[in-house]
Amino acid sequence: EAGLTGLGGDPAFGGHGDICEQAVVIEELAKGPTSMAVYMVVHFMGNHILSHDGSPQQREQWLARLIDGVILLIVNFLVVGLIITGAIMGAGGAGLGLGGRSFGATAVSAVVSAVIYVGYFAFMESSRGQTVGKMLMKLHVVGAQGGHPDMTEAIKRNLWMGFGIIGILPIIGTVLGSLASLAAAIVIAVTINNDTVKRQSWFDKFAGGTQVIKQG
Repeated sequence: EAGLTGLGGDPAFGGHGDICEQAVVIEELAKGPTSMAVYMVVHFMGNHILSHDGSPQQREQWLARLIDGVILLIVNFLVVGLIITGAIMGAGGAGLGLGGRSFGATAVSAVVSAVIYVGYFAFMESSRGQTVGKMLMKLHVVGAQGGHPDMTEAIKRNLWMGFGIIGILPIIGTVLGSLASLAAAIVIAVTINNDTVKRQSWFDKFAGGTQVIKQG
C-alpha cells in the first residue's frame, strides 16, 4: 500500500520516488530488525540496475521477485518485527551478551528472516514451479530433469536470498550481509544477460541446471 518496494524503479513498471526516499526507508527499517533493512538495500540496488540496464526478460524476473518481496516483507515484519523481536526485547535479553537484547533481537531476526525467504521460494518452486510473483508474471521454474525443481534444486537456486543470515555476526554482520546479497544480485543479472540461449543465472547452474521459462 505504501509502495516502498517501487521506490527508485522505472515509472513504466510502476516505480516512483528517488534515492533520497530510499535512504529514509532504509534508515527507518534499520531502527528495528536489520534483516528487513538489508533486504531493502539489495532490492533498491537491483531496482536501479535493472531499470537502467536490464533486458525485458530480466525485468520480468525481477518484477516477479518484487511482488514476492512485498508479500515476504509483510510476513517478515509481522513474524520478526512484532512477535519475535518484541518477545526478546521484552524478556530482557539475559545471557545474550554483546549488547544483550539488541544483539539478540538482531541475531534471531537474521536467522528467522533467512528461513522465511529461502523457505518460501524453495517450497513454492518445488511444489508448484511458481511463486505468487511468477504466477502473475506467467513465469515457471523448470528443474534440471524437467518438471518442477526438487527441494534441493529449489534451495540451491534461492540460497542467496538467505545471505542476510550473516547479520548474526556482531557489528559488521548487517553490512556483510548486504554486500553478499548485492554481489549475488549482480552475479544473477550478469550471468542471465550473458547466457543468450537459456538465460540461466549462476545459481540456476549451481542448482544443476534449473531454468525460468515464460508460459504461453
